[in-house]
Amino acid sequence: MRIFSKKSFALGEGVTKNNPDGVSIVTVPGTFQTVPDYLVNDPMFKAAKAEGSILVVNDKNDEAKDEVT
Repeated sequence: MRIFSKKSFALGEGVTKNNPDGVSIVTVPGTFQTVPDYLVNDPMFKAAKAEGSILVVNDKNDEAKDEVT
């Protein structure tokens, strides 16, 4: 999925004792990024999206609108 992040967030479980192969995605403020779709279930992603700090972008037209925001 394509997102625009207004702040920096660490998304995903990351490496833990029970999940040594865990992955964490760090967003870069003010940029568009492509992140795995499974992150929609991540608690930090849900909170950041609800708060408006992460926007899900569906196509290039959405990206153009968000760049001026």
